[in-house]
Amino acid sequence: MLLAAQATLFLTAGGAEAGTAAQASVTVNGATRYQRVIGFGASEAFKQAETVMNATSAVRRQVLRLLYSPTEGAGLTILRNEISDEPGITIEPNAPPT
Repeated sequence: MLLAAQATLFLTAGGAEAGTAAQASVTVNGATRYQRVIGFGASEAFKQAETVMNATSAVRRQVLRLLYSPTEGAGLTILRNEISDEPGITIEPNAPPT
């Protein structure tokens, strides 16, 4: 079996919500650093750019603002983009020369 639905677990400040199938506890220690995160992002690779490219300019502006604006959106700082000579695979307005 690959994946199977599991019981829903609702976490609260005191642990798992009463009456759920499992008990869980999460402890966060802000003084312990395991790795440095330099940003978060999204991908427009693998033909995902078509969604943005085919939208109206108003929708494109809104999507980009909601993804990358630090004040009005998620504040993402990284964009993964495939560089391709195939139309619809890159968000670049013109495909790179071959």
